[in-house]
Amino acid sequence: MFLPAFFLVPLSIIVALLCVLSVKPASAQIELTLGQPFSGELTHAGDVNYYSVDVEAGEHLFVFVDKAAVWDGTLRIAFGHLPSPGDASASSINAADQVVELPQTEAGTYYVQVSSYYNGFGSYVITAMSDDTLPALTLGVALSDELKERSDVNYYRVDVAAGEHLFVFLDKPQQWYAYLRIRYGQLPDGQQSDASSYSGHG
Repeated sequence: MFLPAFFLVPLSIIVALLCVLSVKPASAQIELTLGQPFSGELTHAGDVNYYSVDVEAGEHLFVFVDKAAVWDGTLRIAFGHLPSPGDASASSINAADQVVELPQTEAGTYYVQVSSYYNGFGSYVITAMSDDTLPALTLGVALSDELKERSDVNYYRVDVAAGEHLFVFLDKPQQWYAYLRIRYGQLPDGQQSDASSYSGHG
């Protein structure tokens, strides 16, 4: 049975509208609040989750992904649009915990992509932070914390006056191998730090 031509036009419009509505806009991504962790999960290789975070101009922005286990993944961030492999303000590709850092933000919305690749997938906790919400050390005051998995990373900040002689001690209750690194103004890593220590002892 053939439909009259005037029925075909409205049906095609409905189909087109359904296709448009099925695309999730960037504004509908999960919103992160600075300093508040959010639990997520990638259940298959190739899965992608998106987040957004609103910041003021000139903020020092960090986005951390703390994985419950070691699995391969990618963390990307971009201003004003969803990041992609060839278009991101910062990115990290790693099997361990990950972080991206932007020393000077623009005012507006940054979008974050967490994706898995190869055989990597699992649960994680994502947290966006600024200098104000990054865990802080106080001179002369001990802070207890924990690394729960192999390749876990914890970050802290400490404010000092010019010309101070700074010491940072790591006292471990038992022998396990760990890196201790420090860097002025930005997060330290395996390639860039002002001072570092590697030891299997306290």
